Amino acid sequence: MQSIEFTSVTEVLTRAEASVSASECHGMLTAQLSVSSGKGAAECVRHIFDDEVDSSSGVFTEALGVLEQLITVTHKNLVDPDLGFELLLPDEESLIADRLLALSEWCQGYLFGLGLAGVSDDGNLSSDINEMLQDLVHISHLDINEKAESEENEKDYVELVEYVRIGVLYLQEEYSAVKNDLPAG
Repeated sequence: MQSIEFTSVTEVLTRAEASVSASECHGMLTAQLSVSSGKGAAECVRHIFDDEVDSSSGVFTEALGVLEQLITVTHKNLVDPDLGFELLLPDEESLIADRLLALSEWCQGYLFGLGLAGVSDDGNLSSDINEMLQDLVHISHLDINEKAESEENEKDYVELVEYVRIGVLYLQEEYSAVKNDLPAG
């Protein structure tokens, strides 16, 4: 499993004045890679930066390089037979409230990316996937209000992250099967 550091992506996107967080960005890109093999990644990039960004600046070029790395690493991890895919989130040293906020933003980005890719509830996806997507909507609207650091909150957070991670892999597998069963045209 290859990885890219949350803090390095956050720093580069902040310097480039991105309009989304590193987690939300990764969620968008993951959705595109999951359902359209990354064909819509360029569309995501347009949503990551404001229209006023100076696309000729060195900072913007650096950010694009990091996004290319993120796309490459994410794609490799999504197809890893050992299920090595991980969400781009702060490490366990960060406050639980910060990690929950990042998870919420990741889910927002993922749902947005699915929308950009044209995924909809058109009856082709299973009820399990539709339920998981509804759960992601709920997670994307978490009430963060400075959650106390506790072992129980930590355990709940870890379970939520794992639920989202496995749900993403499951959706990718099912969507691929549905797409391959559709008639060409």
